[in-house]
Amino acid sequence: MPIIGTSSSANIKSFLFNITGGTTSTPGDGYVYHTFTGNGTLTVSGSGSKTSQVVVVAGGGAGGNSNTSDQGPGGGGGGGGIVYSASTSLTSGSYSITIGGGGTKSATAGNRGGAGSNSSFTGLTAAVGGSGGGGVAQQASLSGGSSGGSVIGGSVGTATSGQGNIGSAGEFANSRVYAGAGGGAGSAAGTPSRVQTPGDPISYFGIAMAGGGFGYSTSQSGGVDASDASTYGYGGNGAPKGTASFASKGGSGASGVVIIRYAV
Repeated sequence: MPIIGTSSSANIKSFLFNITGGTTSTPGDGYVYHTFTGNGTLTVSGSGSKTSQVVVVAGGGAGGNSNTSDQGPGGGGGGGGIVYSASTSLTSGSYSITIGGGGTKSATAGNRGGAGSNSSFTGLTAAVGGSGGGGVAQQASLSGGSSGGSVIGGSVGTATSGQGNIGSAGEFANSRVYAGAGGGAGSAAGTPSRVQTPGDPISYFGIAMAGGGFGYSTSQSGGVDASDASTYGYGGNGAPKGTASFASKGGSGASGVVIIRYAV
């Protein structure tokens, strides 16, 4: 996963402040960044205040599974919800940070992917984890930051207002079965094609975050597991179609992140 700039000491001093926590970087763009990829605390000491920008990204949902009977593809996982503050005042004290994990792929054939977990930063509303994509047996996707894609016969869950977008519904078209794709923080998932288009990510501080996972069709090669998502808050891809002897699994979602930046 990308970390902005070159890591340095987690001790950044300004005229009034000593700010510690996370992986601290000064990439030369006029800002100091504190990046948290696990739970932690941002500690501020000194008098006065410092204006910062904060982005909070929840974990993405996992893609749904295929099975050995229906053998259809699984829906893509939804991207994690995002909360962004363009102006958060940092004053002396401790700021608790929670990073939501990505949703876990199910070990059971045909099941929906697991939902991502919420992330939070003291003083900001928690970002909501992305929904898992529908599986061949559990067709519907659930609600989340962004919702996952469903498979034929299943409904699409709702997205969290201001944090994400909805996934797309699976359908039968052109003599093929299409699984839905996951919504992303930047847009809802698209309409069916050879690969259903996932929702777009959204970029903050030059990093794309919380895109949706792909949905596949029965015209594409199958019999393999989908790859796991690896970028902040992305949803995992849905499973390609299964075979009579192999139930393909969807990919797990990626963990979230919290990034705080302020002027040097």
